[in-house]
Amino acid sequence: KHHTLMQAIARANRVFPGKSCGIIVDYVNVFKYMQKALSEYATGSDGSEFPAKDIDQLIANIDQCIEEIDQFLLSIGVSLDKILEEPDTLNQIELYRKAYNRILQRDEWKNRFKVLTNLLENLYDASKPEIFEKGWYNEKFAPIMYLVGLFYNQIDDEKLARAKAKMAEVLDRSVTSAEAKDKDKYVIHEGKVIDLSKLDVDDIRKTVGASPYKALEIEDLRAFIEKALEQMINKNCTRIMFSERYKGIIDRYNAGGSENEDYYEKLLELIESLKHEQSRATEMDLEEEELEIYDLLIKDRKLTKAEEQKVILAAKNLYKKLTEAKGRVMVVDWYKDEQPKQKVLSIIQGSLNEDLPLSYDREVFSAKTNLLMNHFIDMAVQGYGWVA
Repeated sequence: KHHTLMQAIARANRVFPGKSCGIIVDYVNVFKYMQKALSEYATGSDGSEFPAKDIDQLIANIDQCIEEIDQFLLSIGVSLDKILEEPDTLNQIELYRKAYNRILQRDEWKNRFKVLTNLLENLYDASKPEIFEKGWYNEKFAPIMYLVGLFYNQIDDEKLARAKAKMAEVLDRSVTSAEAKDKDKYVIHEGKVIDLSKLDVDDIRKTVGASPYKALEIEDLRAFIEKALEQMINKNCTRIMFSERYKGIIDRYNAGGSENEDYYEKLLELIESLKHEQSRATEMDLEEEELEIYDLLIKDRKLTKAEEQKVILAAKNLYKKLTEAKGRVMVVDWYKDEQPKQKVLSIIQGSLNEDLPLSYDREVFSAKTNLLMNHFIDMAVQGYGWVA
């Protein structure tokens, strides 16, 4: 009774991956005590729902959830009834592939499918109708779980695996496990080195264009782009505009603003832009860190060619001076101590005062020095550099 009963329930109900709830089998009508204990310990005066569920109620909830999933799939053009009516097994499997590809076409659909099927799995896991011999059966449960298996790569579908492998082969041509000699050209992708200059956009275009499962191919392409963006932005915070551009492409497509072909063409155009951006430091004869300083200094500024050259020199000299002083000034947690912070700020101000063009007046100069100071602090806090 009371808190000892609550302790017993808590032990049974501890969750971990693969176990979403506990099941209590009541042989001696302890439920009447549990209701009283739960009312005292597990619910408040806010009208919270009673946390213990009867198995029959859970099974009824399974059917309701399946109905909701069925209606959702119908709304995006997937009919479980048509899949079930197909007598030929191979044709039925192909219908499942097409349904899976359809679900992947929009983020909203993927997320909705994931939420609904997670709920279904939790309800099924909680009620265990086959263990309790409830005689429950719903013909649409198995098709839904087959789609879940495809969604989470739990089903070995050779045709889908070949489609994924084809895109992976095109993307992996730019991947090597060797040490990158020219760090300005490379980003790290899942522990490997990627040289985007080796990526053949025309090959990607052909692979996507020829695939019957375009959404599947684009899913892999998006994962590749997102990883490249993450690493490139870590090297240069001003590249956030590429991430915003990527988000705009995805948002417009999810909102139904462009056709599929235009969608992946926009993604390919973004990759071309990323390739150009990744080579910009080399073309300008700058280190990546120097390029980042330069980009921060010219942000929101209209400069002549001559002024741009002066800003390039300013970025080079500031990077050199900070690098030379790094061991003395930028010790661990330097940004928490006012004295080293003032020393770093003094180096920034002194170096830029010597090199920046006259168009950087007092107000702009102060704004840029503060911008760079905050940037170096942010980088140090996040562990991306500027700590000796």
